[in-house]
Amino acid sequence: MKQVVLSKDTETLLETYLSTTGQKDPSKVIDEVLRNYLEDAVLAKTWNDSDLSRLSEYEPYDWGDTDPETVGKTISYDPRQGFIVHD
Repeated sequence: MKQVVLSKDTETLLETYLSTTGQKDPSKVIDEVLRNYLEDAVLAKTWNDSDLSRLSEYEPYDWGDTDPETVGKTISYDPRQGFIVHD
């Protein structure tokens, strides 16, 4: 595989991340971040390319007397913390 060269901005971000987290091996960080990004990208591409044209052939889900908007807990997303479940 071709060697990847990081831009100066990306290199600076990586160095800042390493010093902030105390991690020593930049290749492990890059591998983990890239793997996570690519897994998400493949999932999003698969979902976006899926054929939903036949959904009308299925009966809608019957929630009965339950309002689906009231089931479960509220969830929000913070880029610094990830998903947050609110009580």
